[in-house]
Amino acid sequence: MKQMKPGQIYHPPNLNSNVRIKKRTNGCEGCILDNPCICPDIIIRNDANAERPHCAEHGIIFVKP
Repeated sequence: MKQMKPGQIYHPPNLNSNVRIKKRTNGCEGCILDNPCICPDIIIRNDANAERPHCAEHGIIFVKP
């Protein structure tokens, strides 16, 4: 998966809208995907091979555009 940077727009496969990427400063606080069902860092057994962004590795969160 490509490196995601703050300011870019991303369309998560499990949401019907676009989100903006923002620099992570205080963990997952402020992320609109802060839910176990839609968080990209949580691996779902049925979806283990899907490409998902690694928020903690890249230091990003997702906010409304």
